[in-house]
Amino acid sequence: MDRAVSTTMTSAPRPIWLDRNAVIHLTVLSLSVCAAVAMGVWYLALLLPLIFFLTTEVLYFGFAIPIYTHSNRVRRAYEWFDLYLDEAYGKGRDLTEAYFDGDRNKPYAQALTDKFDRFIELLKLQPGDRLLDIGCGYGDFIAHARMRGILAEGITLSEHQAALCRERGLPVRIANVLQIPEDLYGRFDAVTFLGCIEHFGTYVTARDRSIHKRLLQDVFETAYRMLRPDSRVRRVLTSTIHQTKLKPKGVDWIHGYLIERHYSGLYPMGDDGLCANAEGRFDIDFRYDASDDYRLASEVDPLHFGNFRIRWTLKRILYVPLLFLLDPFATHKWLYHVLRSWMWQFGGVGGLPREKRPVTLWWFVYQARPAEQHKVEHASEQVEVDLELAGAN
Repeated sequence: MDRAVSTTMTSAPRPIWLDRNAVIHLTVLSLSVCAAVAMGVWYLALLLPLIFFLTTEVLYFGFAIPIYTHSNRVRRAYEWFDLYLDEAYGKGRDLTEAYFDGDRNKPYAQALTDKFDRFIELLKLQPGDRLLDIGCGYGDFIAHARMRGILAEGITLSEHQAALCRERGLPVRIANVLQIPEDLYGRFDAVTFLGCIEHFGTYVTARDRSIHKRLLQDVFETAYRMLRPDSRVRRVLTSTIHQTKLKPKGVDWIHGYLIERHYSGLYPMGDDGLCANAEGRFDIDFRYDASDDYRLASEVDPLHFGNFRIRWTLKRILYVPLLFLLDPFATHKWLYHVLRSWMWQFGGVGGLPREKRPVTLWWFVYQARPAEQHKVEHASEQVEVDLELAGAN
């Protein structure tokens, strides 16, 4: 049991200024300035980067050829919040929803605690059980679980998130969900994916949903392998935004585009777009529509990342031109913020009826099937595939 978890941080997040995307962007800007100077045509310094960017967008959305790295885009999105959101990661704040359960008057801090307690309850965890939080962010859920006596640890793609978690005394390592270190296999009673599965796909996989389906199946297979075969729990919990099957129209395309370019990722399609990929490994034990909980968190908490106002300082003003130099999607981030694209997807402030929202946030709890049953069904599936291939030949 670990009750010595720090709830504060002694240093601010440290952004990674240079990465592959930044180098490409800086190179294009530099060459454009050189061309403008050499030819004596000043507007080339603006026109050439615009032409290059539009070309990359055509390649990405038209031909599924990405020029900019997906993982760097995801990391940069959360670093943007590090820079502009007050007290985001020093006082137990979380990067996802809270749990109001219909009580709009509930204080945000209480709703956040209630969410973590609800997750522990749904997972049937007890002191001494082991929990792996995949995509753990800044470790708020891990810290809460460890205060409850649960041996929780996490993984993240972000180096600076991992560093800050360790600063809080939390066991977090850097890893990709599809390349989990083998020493983690078979160690945990439960696994959670809280607000991270949305980043496991890209528009490239959206063009062929079968690619996204295989990716999500691999995610559940990985989660299955993380669980202890002899555990009494063997549960997985996901909190994931799903795209509804409403046809986008008008301004919907603008908001959807800004959200994708800011965060990078892909929502599962339809209410069962995620959990259908768990078939054969897990049975669905619980589901809950937490869309209003996410929307309320953004409404009642003035510091929630989904709907905050920037308190300008000299440092934050200086970050603006710096990010335009280093981030090819800096413009998209500012438009996303000004137009409140995050709130749009939940129906805006005040919300819309569920059937009119472009997204739904689903909580799912999955009960892992016994290892023997999974092996038998997996073998049967392989036989069917072999027979289909034999028939095709």
